Formats: sequence, structure tokens, C-alpha cells
Amino acid sequence: MPAATAEPWPSDALPQGGAVHGFRIVALLGRGGFGITYLVRDLLDQPFALKESFPQQFARRQGTQVLPRGPEDAAPLADCRRRFLEEAQALVRLGAMRGGEAHVVRILTIFEANDTAYSLMEYLPGPSLAARLEAAPGGLPPAELALLLRGLLLGLRLVHDGGIAHRDIKPANILLREDGRPVLIDFGSARQVEREGDGGFTQIYSAAYAPIEQILGTAQGPFSDIYAVGSVGYRAMGQVPVRALARHNAAQAGQPDPLRPAREVGAGRYPPALLAMLDAALTLDPTRRPASAGAMLRQLEGAPAEDATRVQPAIHPPMALPVAPPVAPPVAPPVASAGRPARRWPWLAAAGTAAGAGILALLVFTLLPDGPPGPPPPAI
Repeated sequence: MPAATAEPWPSDALPQGGAVHGFRIVALLGRGGFGITYLVRDLLDQPFALKESFPQQFARRQGTQVLPRGPEDAAPLADCRRRFLEEAQALVRLGAMRGGEAHVVRILTIFEANDTAYSLMEYLPGPSLAARLEAAPGGLPPAELALLLRGLLLGLRLVHDGGIAHRDIKPANILLREDGRPVLIDFGSARQVEREGDGGFTQIYSAAYAPIEQILGTAQGPFSDIYAVGSVGYRAMGQVPVRALARHNAAQAGQPDPLRPAREVGAGRYPPALLAMLDAALTLDPTRRPASAGAMLRQLEGAPAEDATRVQPAIHPPMALPVAPPVAPPVAPPVASAGRPARRWPWLAAAGTAAGAGILALLVFTLLPDGPPGPPPPAI
């Protein structure tokens, strides 16, 4: 997890040194528009990460209790709490099927207290990939990049097999274990979707890593995460990803793609199979990307990519209303802004079925409210 912040303790957070459900609050690990994450310890002094559902636009703190800001906020606040629990339950089930893989953050338990919901997760003290890349501006060594991509794809394969689309894969949402293995965290921030007043839809996303279908609000699914992994790999080579919207606009205007292919920028340094895999993942057309994380793994290992242009069905169905392409990616307001944040109602529907060994989670995230998008919450 990111290091505990040295900033002043937020007035709307649980008190430092206090306790919730038997866990003592030690430090603040991070916060976003919809939650606060604490470093906590149990009675055996074991560290954990505890995430609290606290949607800033609807919630206020009174003592330790989380209350609606006003009468009109009671319903959306309750809905946020319910959906927070549903998502956590889905990830708990995902953890039960993870086997020996350790590339997805593990949720240990969930509970309700203080009129809100909490998820208790393993504490990962390692740095984020974002911090690692800051220390390696020229790009990761070939062996380290291959280890990173393989771990991400193993974790993503597990996530997709569980019927879940992450939809916010970026360096800040990837932590590194001591042995360098990557761990996907923050399953939820990118799933907040809002309805603008004109009937169009704008989605919260990380513009440098999001695929064009996520920016335009069209059908999304595992193939959307595949694009994001390609962008992360491209950034890990020391390159700056070109935003998908700029690439889309160039294609619409009949201009060359402003993104230089990985096979060009990485030639002579990285294996050709790795570069070909990144270029395939970074294809603008979702139907031409690798079919799955497993297909990318095979391509990374140099196997023929016979299924590289077949995609899985969308987890997020096409939207019913037309969506006009935005002129530019939304500019997120600061998390701790003065006054009341713009109103929005995140809908985080989680449901799922699967035959065989058990019921797997399928998170289908639909849209509602009004107001401009908020920032993607920081990593756990």
C-alpha cells in the first residue's frame, strides 16, 4: 500500500488512535471521492488495510458515525453503502478462487459499523508501480517488464474469470510485492458512472490509460482492461502513452496514429513477442484486441496468437442513449475542495452467476446521476 500520509489528519476521517470493530487506526493510507483507507492493527499487532465507504458528496461525519449531508442525501448514501458491500462480497468470492496466485489484493472480511461499510484487506507495504516508474524514467529492464506484464495478466485472467472488469488499471493501482510481483488494487473507483444534464454520459477514468470505448461510454468488458494493460506496459518502457481520445480523433480525421508502435520504440531492447503483444493490446478497435488475458500471456511467451482478434462479450452492455465524444477528457476537481462537491450518484451494481464449482461475481455497472465527474480515487 502507499506509505501513510504525513499530511494533517482529515477532520472527516475516523480519529487516529481510535478503533473500529476491534481494529486500531494507525495511519491514513489514502482517500478518494468514495472512500477512505486506513492502516489498522488488530490485537495481535498485525497490520491490515481498512477501507471505509465514505462518499464525500453525500456523507458527513458526526463523531464516528457517517451521516447524510442533508435529507436528500440519505437515499444515495444508503445506496453507496449497499453497493460498496456488494462489490466487496464479489471480491471476497474472487479471493476464494484465486488459488496460489497473488496478483490481486485480497479482501479478508467485510462488516458494517458507524452507519457505513468497511472492507478489511491484506496490507501491502510495497511501493506502487507509479513510484517504481518514477525511479526508472528510461523504462524498466526487459526481465522486470516481462515479470510485471506476466503478473498483471495472471491477475487479470483471474479477475475476468470471476466475471469482473477492473476498468481502472494504471500504475497507481498496481502495487509491487517484495519480490517484484504486481498486485492489482482499487476495484471500484473506475466503475462510478454519471449522467450529465444533457442526457449524455461521462465516466470516471484515467485518461492516459483508458480505452476509447470507456471515454466515449460505449460497450466495455475484459477487452477494455486489455487496452489499459497495454498502456501500462508502454509506460513501463519509458514512453508516455498517447490518450485514446487523441488517437481516435486522429483516425477520424484521416491522420496518422500519434502513438508510435511499441515495436518501434522498444526495438532492440525488449523481446519482439512482448512488443507485438503490447501493440495488439493497444489497438483502438476493441474487436481487434487479444481475446483475453490468457491470449496475451500466450503471446507474451511467444506462442501463436491465433485468437488475438476475438474478444469476449462485453461485461458492460452498450448504453441506451447516444453519447457524444467529449472534446477533451474531464478535468477532475481536487478531492478536498471547498464547499460541497458536485452531485452525482454512483451506481455500482454487482451480481453474477457461473456454472460448475460455484457462483462467480459479475459486476455490471450502470449509470445514473448528474454533475461533472470527480477524480479517480488514489490507490488503496
